[in-house]
Amino acid sequence: MIIQKIVSSDKKDNIPQKYYEDIFQLFQNEERENHTFDPPPLDYFRKHWKISDLSWQKTFRFVGIDETDNVQAYAWMGFNIKYDNLTQAWFHVYLTDNDNKTINRIIMLKEMVKLVPDYITKISTGVMNDSEDAKFYFSADKEPSYEEILFDLNLEKKDLAEVSKQAKKLREKALKLGYEIIFVEGLDYDDYVDYASFVDLVERIRNDMPREELSIEDTKLNHERFKEVCSSNQKKWDTFYTFLAIHKDTGKPVGLTTSVLDNFQPNVAWQWDTGVHPNYRGNGLGFAMKYQMLEKLLTTTNAKIWFTGSSSVNTYMHRINTTLGYKKCGSEKIFDFTKGELQNFLEKCDTDTH
Repeated sequence: MIIQKIVSSDKKDNIPQKYYEDIFQLFQNEERENHTFDPPPLDYFRKHWKISDLSWQKTFRFVGIDETDNVQAYAWMGFNIKYDNLTQAWFHVYLTDNDNKTINRIIMLKEMVKLVPDYITKISTGVMNDSEDAKFYFSADKEPSYEEILFDLNLEKKDLAEVSKQAKKLREKALKLGYEIIFVEGLDYDDYVDYASFVDLVERIRNDMPREELSIEDTKLNHERFKEVCSSNQKKWDTFYTFLAIHKDTGKPVGLTTSVLDNFQPNVAWQWDTGVHPNYRGNGLGFAMKYQMLEKLLTTTNAKIWFTGSSSVNTYMHRINTTLGYKKCGSEKIFDFTKGELQNFLEKCDTDTH
């Protein structure tokens, strides 16, 4: 079915509730297509929908409806209105699986572009490699600006005794070099380390990650912003595990790795940031922290899959992941457009012939 009407709003509550379940189904279907493991149940997406947007972001949402008032597509476009990257927007389109996907994608994108603020200079989207979405954006004669290599690890194949032995060995090695590795459960980092030093570390690690050709600015992270992110994350996820590398002479955190789990999908652990401050690299701290995380997941969770991703040029992290037992399971490509580039491309797309 082809989209006949689009409902849009920058307020989530203005999207009619009668469309919610179809939207959640689109989210679930994409998760199923993108991963080697089963997606979470619809209750997971219902929970996330109820969470308020961050105060420093603005998000437009679009629902594409056919002539029978059924949802054929959903899209969002978001951008920062405070702190950093104020000329950058992101978007994503979800589509029902039918013969009119390309037409509906074009219809949604044309409506979305109308609402891109004039001051936005870049608008980007991330799509799975080799997907219909990627082929569509490649047809704009556009090369991706970034590629995230995706990995998953089968935790059921790991020997806990061997993992614990190696984790202990790496902890002891770090200690001899002057670093203590500590465990933090939850997001109350200020109970364990100086909070200002921790926020500075998170900012430095995120800004030091490879960006390839992405046109993004450094993240400006302060206490207020980080606290809001943590508060939002606590509503989205149920379990947070972090290991910190502490420089014993100064007591400051110099490295971290974090994994999260959700009660609606307890079989999957999602690996978030892993990084070491540049001044303290070369001591094996990244590998040591991730080994502690592997042991923790095996001993305290029911997770069967440990999922992660890293830049295609981050060969150091790829080596760590491979040594831990991760296998490559796909990749995501990010396409950067200017508003004009996307408009010109869409104007050339004929929805009657695609």
